[in-house]
Amino acid sequence: MDMPIDGQLATVTALADGTSSLYLSNGYIIAGGYAAKDAAQRYVEVAERFLGQAISSTQHPRPRSDEVFFYIRTYDSLFVIRESLPNVLSRRSPYTEIYDAADQVIGQLFDAVEKAKAAEQQNE
Repeated sequence: MDMPIDGQLATVTALADGTSSLYLSNGYIIAGGYAAKDAAQRYVEVAERFLGQAISSTQHPRPRSDEVFFYIRTYDSLFVIRESLPNVLSRRSPYTEIYDAADQVIGQLFDAVEKAKAAEQQNE
């Protein structure tokens, strides 16, 4: 999923094996590995249900400030669903379910970062 957050582009990735990451265009990265495994696998499962509504794409453009793009990569193709961000956030979009699943991944990745920071502070 690509979406704007505070002037930055946020990209959330998840693979069927449960690995996930968050990338921000300002260079901030959470390469989460399996830190959000269950949420990542659910995100992939939810996105797969919408594959029939996605369009094939050979490009990966940046969404405008009022858009969210849901990318679905299969073994041999890339598909995209483009949606209005206000529609998704106000829950008027049929793709809100994909957004919610991605949001769970983001939350668990940030939780993992906070746990790692706390553990590091205890070891100092």
